[in-house]
Parts: sequence; C-alpha cells; structure tokens
Amino acid sequence: METELKTENTPAYEEFWRRLLVYVLVTGVSWFFLAGRGPLGSLLFVLAQAGFIWTTAPKSGRWFLIPVLLLFLGSVINDCPVWRPWNVLVSALLYSAAYSGLDPRSEDWGFAADCFRGIFRPFSYLTLPFRWMAELSGGNSATARRVLTALAIACPAALVLLAMLAHADLVFSQEMWELAGNLIRAVSLATLFRLILSVFGALYLFGFLCAVLDGPDRSSRPKTEETADLLIVDIILCAILAVYTVFCVIQFKYLFCGAELPYGLSYTDYARRGFFELLGLSGVNLLLILFAVRRRDGSGNYRLAKGLCAYLCAVTAVLLASSFYRMLLYCGSDGLTRLRFFVLGFLIFEALGLAATAAYVFKPVFNPRLAYLGLGLAYYVLLNLVPVDYFVAKSQVDMYMSGQRHDLSYAMSLSADAAPQLAKVRDGAPKYLEGYDCQAEAERYFLRFSGDGDWREFNLARNRAAKIMDEK
Repeated sequence: METELKTENTPAYEEFWRRLLVYVLVTGVSWFFLAGRGPLGSLLFVLAQAGFIWTTAPKSGRWFLIPVLLLFLGSVINDCPVWRPWNVLVSALLYSAAYSGLDPRSEDWGFAADCFRGIFRPFSYLTLPFRWMAELSGGNSATARRVLTALAIACPAALVLLAMLAHADLVFSQEMWELAGNLIRAVSLATLFRLILSVFGALYLFGFLCAVLDGPDRSSRPKTEETADLLIVDIILCAILAVYTVFCVIQFKYLFCGAELPYGLSYTDYARRGFFELLGLSGVNLLLILFAVRRRDGSGNYRLAKGLCAYLCAVTAVLLASSFYRMLLYCGSDGLTRLRFFVLGFLIFEALGLAATAAYVFKPVFNPRLAYLGLGLAYYVLLNLVPVDYFVAKSQVDMYMSGQRHDLSYAMSLSADAAPQLAKVRDGAPKYLEGYDCQAEAERYFLRFSGDGDWREFNLARNRAAKIMDEK
C-alpha cells in the first residue's frame, strides 16, 4: 500500500503538515485525559474528534459520525456495560466508513469489505509523522545532535544544583523529596501504559487523515461471474419448502391456535426450546433467497424461482413469528433477562429485514445488503440508548411482587438502570425463601452507587440511583 503522500517544498506545505502534527499532539493529550476515563470523558473526546473529522471526511461519509456520537451518548445516559467494549470496534468501523468514501450501491459486499480493510489502513501511516519531522528539520541529524548535547550538559548540572540547594535549605530539601515521591507515585505502570496507548491512538486516528489525503484504496477485487442452473435451484427450493410447509402446519395448529399438545407435553416445555434454532434457520433462508434472486435472468425459470422465493419469505415469517411467540411464552413463565430482551429486539429487526428481502424478490433494484447493515446498525445503536436493565428489572420485580418469583438475585446484579424498579422492594417486599432478605439485598445494591467520582465518570443512571439511595 502506498504510504508516501505527495510533498511540496513550500512554506504552505510545511505549515499544513505542522497543523497535522499539532492534531496528533492534541489528540494524544485529549486521549490521555478523556478517552476511557469515564462515560462523559469518552463522549467529550469523541465530540472533539467528530468536529475535526466533519471538516476532513468526504461529505458522503459524515453521516457515519452520528451513530458514533449516539453510542457514546448512550454510555452517559445508561449504565448497562454489555456493549461498551464492542463500541470501540464499531466506532472504528464507522470511522473507516466515514473516511473511505464507500459506494453502497454496489451489488456485492464490496463496501463492507472496504470498511473492514479501512480499519487496518492507518497502521501503514504510523511512522509518517516522524519522517515528516525529519524532513522539516532539513533531512539531517544536526538538530538532534544539538538537542542531545544540551541535555547531556543540562541534566547533570541540574542534579548537582539540586543537591547543593537541598543541603543548604532543609525546607527546600523536604519539598523536593515530596515532589519526587509524588512523581514516582504518579508515573505508575498504569499511567505509563495509558501514555503509550494515547500516543498509539493519536497516530492511529492520524492515519485515517492520511488515508483521505492519499485517496481511496484502489486495490482491485476480482470479479466473479455468478451463475447457476435455476432448474437445480428450483428443485432445491421445492424440497426445502415441502419440509417447511409441514412444520408451519404444526405451528399453526399447536402453537398459534392452542390445540392440545400430544405426547404429554406442556406449553411451557414446548415453548422453552427452539427459538434460537428457528432464528438461525430464518437467517439461512434470507441467504438462500438472495442467492436465487442474484442469479435471475429473463427466462421463465426465474419466474418460478421468484414465486418459490416469495413462498420462502412467507415461511420465514412464520418461523420468526414462532420464535417470537416462544420467547414471549418463555419470558412470561421465567421473566425477562438481558439476553431474552436482545433476542426479542433482534427478531423485530430481522422481520424488517425480511420485509426488505420480500421487496427485493419482486423489485431487485436496490442493494438488500445495505438494508441489512443499516438495520443492524440501527438495532445496535438502539441497544445502547434503550435502558435495557430497567425493563428487565421491571419484569423481575413485577413477578416477585406477584409471587411468581421467589428471589431477585438476577435483578440485583444489574446496572444502575434498574434502580427505579429495585427501589420498590427496598422499601418493603414479601419474603418467600427462608434466609433470603430482599430488602437487605436492595440496600447492598444501592450502596454500589454511593460516593462522588471524577467528573469524567458522570453517568445519568448512576446519578439517579445515588439520588434514590439518598431519598430514604
């Protein structure tokens, strides 16, 4: 990959690169003091970066900054920590998309592949600022030798001076010892690691700018002609649909219409399993539909394949409905959890993707992959903005208060988002199990949010939980 940008030996050129080097310095300092220091600190860092990226990224890529800001805004509003590690990777993908100038109209996954490759492209520019500094100093080591000579003289002289002054004044000596001790305590391994990480992060973000100035990656991807015998595809679809038809009849008879289950099965046992398998099969069906539609032609065989694909869309809708209904029955008997909440939300967004697929079967004039990625990104952003633990705790607490559950151990392990619901049992709750005190558990839960932290660690949900604790 080309990593040497076009250079010009002019004052304007030198001023331009000096500004970019200042950007590296400012980014490194802000990374050290803000990024990863807490939800509010990370949001401020991302806001500062978004302001600079907005002025340098291609206009078509600026919209990718909005999901990044929403992800880190969600970490300030809500306290659920599940997605925070993944937000870093997703933000890097969105930065790459913003800088890459992607063409989402492509019929293949090319724009997504470019986005993934763009994550690694900044690594090839990590050493570029050091080479520029060498060029700006005249391309020789004279300045470096002068600086090293001055340091070799100044450091021993400063140490001798400190020793003499410390011997002459006890107060000065004590102050210097305390200052040295504070410096040693401040420069811990964690601080050193954070400093190295800040330098690396600043150079990595700088590499995105270099990639824009260097132009898009023109590495060619081999184009393969996708052909298939539609007769074979039709036969395969008919066989698959025959099995699915029998399965759908059973779903309508026993699950949706409530017929008496055979073999002594209960509805709880019947609904407790199967939703993940059905979820996976629905995804496979979508890929199969795309495979058939991409090999369309003007023959009558494709008209038959189109009808079969439409029927497969209807069958997939039944699978999604069955999976969703099974999960609802499971949640009704055992309560809501984070994973069950995520699955229910995913099923809704997969249904929207299925609707886009059905439209693509009859009007293949848009890129369905772009619709899938857009829906996936929207779902992921919503998971960061919605207080998931609040709804999970509400389900758990309601079942406990009504006697359907006998403990709230899972709810007590949730984040500060659950505080408004757990406050209901802190002030009074029934006891179902010997030795289990729900009110005492709630008190210990709220103690997790006591104390004042650094302003960069501010979180709205934790702040609300602390106020609820103080209200008692």
